[in-house]
Amino acid sequence: MANLAGSQLATSRLARAVANVVLAQMLPGGVVKGGTALKLRLGHGRSRFTPDLDFARRTTMDVFLADYAAALAEGWGGFTGRLAPVKPAKPVGVPTDYVMLPFDIKVSYQGRSWLTVRLEVGHDEIGDTDDPELHLAEDLATVFAVLGLPEPAPVAVLAVDHQIAQKLHACSAPGSERAHDLVDLQLLVANGLDLTKTRATCVRLFRSRGAHSWPPVVQVGRGWDTVYAQAASEVECIQSVDEAVAWVNALVDRIEGNA
Repeated sequence: MANLAGSQLATSRLARAVANVVLAQMLPGGVVKGGTALKLRLGHGRSRFTPDLDFARRTTMDVFLADYAAALAEGWGGFTGRLAPVKPAKPVGVPTDYVMLPFDIKVSYQGRSWLTVRLEVGHDEIGDTDDPELHLAEDLATVFAVLGLPEPAPVAVLAVDHQIAQKLHACSAPGSERAHDLVDLQLLVANGLDLTKTRATCVRLFRSRGAHSWPPVVQVGRGWDTVYAQAASEVECIQSVDEAVAWVNALVDRIEGNA
């Protein structure tokens, strides 16, 4: 893998991307969310680094855990895994009912310990697992071929309108620390946007969560300069956090103005 990536840091990040694709092959019903969904949609080279695997389950947590544990034990392409629970975080601006529950997946390859991946599990919101998009970016598929691993299947990921709605909700929450969402939003809309569909999804999500209202106004939060600069350094996007906040507020205006 080092021959593909180059530096030690790049190799580590590529290994994480490969691990997330492998683990996604074994996920039961639901959709991949967050940064990994972006990576599957856009490619390893066109998305920022993300170490975690975020997932919205369609079933109860007990059913999901039983099904996924069985799938991890059976394995895929020589990879197996074991789930271990982790103490949940308390993110700012996210209602308790929507906090993702964390697990560590201890991943092995051909019986030898490889690495640990953090899995964050949430549940279906406003039907976001009902109509997923299937994606496997070409550069990720190429990595598997070069490494001699089985060809992975495209992965069910959160539809773009739902991902935009969730990221707008997260970055606009009072006290939000999620400056990196501004980068992801730029990447998500780069290939066009169904404004009518996106507005309908945003309205439903904000109403369902009930934390703050639609349309929101995003403001530069404490520490955003540093967080945004790190995320923006990895991809082609606006480099100034102030300009990015102005951009995302203009995006909200575009979405709302389409009503």
